[in-house]
Amino acid sequence: MSKRKQKNEGSGSPGWMTTYSDLVTLLLTFFVMLFAFSSMDADKFRGLALSLQAALNSKPAVFENQKPSGDVPIKPIVDPTPTPGDDEDPDERGESRITIFYKLIKDYIEDEGLDADISLHTNKRGVIIEINEHVLFDPGKAVLKESSKAFLDRLVPLLVSFDNNIIVEGHTDDVPMTSPDYPTNWELSTARATSVVRYYHEQKGIEPERLSAIGYGEYHPIVPNNSDENRALNRRVNLLIEVSEQGDEADGED
Repeated sequence: MSKRKQKNEGSGSPGWMTTYSDLVTLLLTFFVMLFAFSSMDADKFRGLALSLQAALNSKPAVFENQKPSGDVPIKPIVDPTPTPGDDEDPDERGESRITIFYKLIKDYIEDEGLDADISLHTNKRGVIIEINEHVLFDPGKAVLKESSKAFLDRLVPLLVSFDNNIIVEGHTDDVPMTSPDYPTNWELSTARATSVVRYYHEQKGIEPERLSAIGYGEYHPIVPNNSDENRALNRRVNLLIEVSEQGDEADGED
């Protein structure tokens, strides 16, 4: 019985055969992967690599400073510039233009150090440059302060760098007016907007066709008029840079 048991234990494939089979399987897998990579579109592969790297670590992609091999260009994942005539919704194209204008205006305001006195907003009509009342006018007045002219002058290079229409909007708080010159906040807000429009046209030569003035009185507050601080925020002048093609359909507030 011991001889039969020893004979059965020695039967079957030798040990090296198992290792050889594993090696052949790995080689086959390796060559299949090589074939798959060789048939993959190079452009799609680079785009996939860019997307994965950006998603994983939010760092510049490995291809950013490298020229692609061959004649296949690397296409951007998102094209920031809308192309007229594409099969896209007009509102989406408008939003894209508004976003571009917002970033350009924001960079200019920060570079000029004006961001302490200016707030920047957007709505479906365009980009809104919001200036607090104390920068431009004395309380209850619609005549530009001398110091405000230097402030407005610093915006001129920005405003003449494009040909979009500019709507100057005057806003007040809810304190009733008692001045004979401005019987209500309608007159005060309109007069303030008109003062800015006239200054930009008469003193700085901006085309009058691009300029218009609107007074909203106290009826478009950005915060409730329930404190002195909030009322100060509501007293403001907005420069609306029209960007959207359907800007006249927007309301008077951002």
